[in-house]
Amino acid sequence: MMKNMYRIPYSNLTATCPFLLLLMAMLLFTGCVQNSGLVSYQQKDYAGALRHFQSEGDSAGDFAAGVMHYKGEGVQRDPAEAAVWFQRAANGGHASAQFNLGLLYLNGEGVAKDLGEAFCWFSRAAAQGDARAQYNLGLMYARGDGVAEDMAATLNWFRLAAEQGYVKAQIYLGGLYAAAKG
Repeated sequence: MMKNMYRIPYSNLTATCPFLLLLMAMLLFTGCVQNSGLVSYQQKDYAGALRHFQSEGDSAGDFAAGVMHYKGEGVQRDPAEAAVWFQRAANGGHASAQFNLGLLYLNGEGVAKDLGEAFCWFSRAAAQGDARAQYNLGLMYARGDGVAEDMAATLNWFRLAAEQGYVKAQIYLGGLYAAAKG
């Protein structure tokens, strides 16, 4: 008797069918309505997408504009301009923008190389759970890049990234355990 407790009788199903069809149609429609910048981007109208992203005034649009400037989609590739857009998005709390800005500072691409700034932006992204940023913090602590070498911090950041399935962190963490450093 318990097995059938959650089964909807056929007679009830036909009565609720119009409601279910309407609900499914609404879900499908809302799933198809997308950001106009994203639609332009998917259609490879990069100039149009960039105009939309830059005019949105939110961190997601700013991040997308930064990616397009970095990759040279719709504009000449320009890491310095990408940094401007990533900075706007990062200030708005966008974790991926914070991570990308950290990479730019780490490598001195489009901005002056600054390991302290890289550490700052990776830390902000890592605090939001960005596994890539957690991994990069682990590397910075392991190598003493801009921070004092700290094996406990290294292990902590690699573990956090590895627990999210970040393969590079899992490999590095496994190597540390195999070398009896963890």
